[in-house]
Amino acid sequence: MNRLRIELRVLDAVDHVLGGGTVEDDLVEAKAIWPQDPQKAARRIAGMANAAGGQSILWIIGLDEAGRQVVSQPDTDPADWWARVESKFADETAPDIHILNVATDHGRVVCLAFETDRAPFVVKTDSAGAITREVPWRAGTRIRSASRREILSLFQRSAQVPELELISPMVELRDNPNRGAAGAPERILLLDCALYVEATSRVVLPRHRCTVAFTASTGDRFESRRINFISENSFQGVDESAHLGVAVRVSGLFVQGPDTVNLRTSALVTDTVDLSALSTAEWMEIDLRMPVGASVRVARLRQRLPVSQPGSSASDQILARWITPH
Repeated sequence: MNRLRIELRVLDAVDHVLGGGTVEDDLVEAKAIWPQDPQKAARRIAGMANAAGGQSILWIIGLDEAGRQVVSQPDTDPADWWARVESKFADETAPDIHILNVATDHGRVVCLAFETDRAPFVVKTDSAGAITREVPWRAGTRIRSASRREILSLFQRSAQVPELELISPMVELRDNPNRGAAGAPERILLLDCALYVEATSRVVLPRHRCTVAFTASTGDRFESRRINFISENSFQGVDESAHLGVAVRVSGLFVQGPDTVNLRTSALVTDTVDLSALSTAEWMEIDLRMPVGASVRVARLRQRLPVSQPGSSASDQILARWITPH
């Protein structure tokens, strides 16, 4: 687990909530105070972990969504709290936990990061009846018992979820040189970057299941139309099974080790969008999802880029640009 990446996710969530937003993420929950009921906490953690598809999940203690503030916490020992919650998991199998104290500009929060790669997680029900165990599942913001199909999905061939990292990502709002129907002007959001993929086992990331979504600080959201992957490696005449890296195929990415490929995709900006507001948006968030094979496991990355003024050498077609600060 990359602790720096987790800390950045926490800082991003805190800034987003204090800016008036909500944590709209199935993998993150904000808690104003430490949950006091170990049974309810275990059930919610298990439900999130079972539905996470192998991704880590975060609980941010001290972040008050309703009050849009960071709340000072009493002297609660996270280890003691977790010991009480962990005892509610059945078969002595609970998610592995990492505890991080994160200092923000608004105060300190505690991040509980849970590994979910040992799902399914079963909790005790504390019931006097015949049903003493449950496999919880998160659906939206609700926790319910998992369905048969959902339980079966957890037993599909286990595959490691690769770690993803965008290298020098840049999003541009620009005129589409190809124009739209009947030659009408058309605007697009264009993402161009390198994608670093790290995996220690062989996995396939099908292109048709990969998605990229853009969300601006204005609230506008856009879906990419097609993702193009380009690799500088050539495997002609080489046994690919012996190659450690990423091979780009029409069907997607064949990952057999850490490697970097180029990623390029675009999303259409419709006429209903306020172009003036969008071109001055303070940030643009990228949400990349890459499911592993036909399983429920998903490699996911979210990154927010601040707005940057296009340089003097930029084309007149570029209306706005968001890049990683140097």
